Amino acid sequence: AIHIRALPPGSWQIASTKILLARSLAELKESEESEKLVLEGYAETEKQFGPKDRRTLEAARQTAGVYKALGKPDKAAEWSAKAKAAR
Repeated sequence: AIHIRALPPGSWQIASTKILLARSLAELKESEESEKLVLEGYAETEKQFGPKDRRTLEAARQTAGVYKALGKPDKAAEWSAKAKAAR
């Protein structure tokens, strides 16, 4: 909430914060909110930097980590492959 108020809309820092929060929520098995946040964070990062930027690749790796923590190995593998394919 602090980043959203302090930073301009669409800031990569907001997207990064969403992804980090999603990872934390995934560890707590808060799947619905975690998935929503990580996908928003990834989409904002990709939109701002493109699919091959290091920040976008890291966001894809983090998304895979969220799905792994949520016990969704197929989704985790999909996102891991996406991160590798974009290199």
